[in-house]
Amino acid sequence: MLKEIVITGVVGLGLVGGVGSVVQNEDGSSTVTIEDHGKKSSVTIEGNGRTYSCPSDVESQLEKLTILLGREKLTSERIERKLRKIKRTHPSNTAPDSVVSKYNALVKQDRKISRHYNKTVDQYNAVLKAECSTG
Repeated sequence: MLKEIVITGVVGLGLVGGVGSVVQNEDGSSTVTIEDHGKKSSVTIEGNGRTYSCPSDVESQLEKLTILLGREKLTSERIERKLRKIKRTHPSNTAPDSVVSKYNALVKQDRKISRHYNKTVDQYNAVLKAECSTG
């Protein structure tokens, strides 16, 4: 049984790498864990509580999309931490040009990832609705 995800070719997004795995939680969420060079990072992808029954090949496709969502969310969280650090380091909202350039590049990357994340959610939900039955 899979839960529908309703949450707010990836070359160039700078996503976290490594091997991904998914655990479906009882509350309908999924925990995605990415292990890269011995370091594990996990993130929760929320669901809406509906259950679906899907053919195994579709479940495999949905798992890949869930791992992609996890990579996107983990990467976005890392970028947001960097942005908060820059803001803490420069509380007066003034900084050297190099810091401003870095900050703006991080904001641009985060927006790009956010747009792709939303497209991935749409793709996940489209596959779920087309290939799976509620149950």
